[in-house]
Amino acid sequence: MKKLLFILLAFVPSMMFAQSAVIIAGDNVCLRSQPNESSKMTGPNSPHLFTGEVYECLGTTGNYYKINYKGKSYYLPMQYGRPRGGASS
Repeated sequence: MKKLLFILLAFVPSMMFAQSAVIIAGDNVCLRSQPNESSKMTGPNSPHLFTGEVYECLGTTGNYYKINYKGKSYYLPMQYGRPRGGASS
C-alpha cells in the first residue's frame, strides 16, 4: 500500500501542470536554428509555419520561443507566437 501511494505521489506534480505550447500567429513563419535573426532558415526544405498551428514550447531564450518541430528543437521569434497552456489552477 505504501509503495502504491509513493508511486501516485511521484506523478501528481507532473499532472498538476498542463503542457506548455505556442500557437503560431503569422503565415509562412521561418524558424531559426539558433535564437537570432542571422540563423533564419530559408529555402524550399526549411520549416515554415502558419497561423493557428500549435507546437510544444520547450522554453524561452531572449525574444525567442524554443519549440519542438517534428522531433527537433528550433527557435521561433516571440512576435510570431502566442503562449498557450501553463500552470493550471
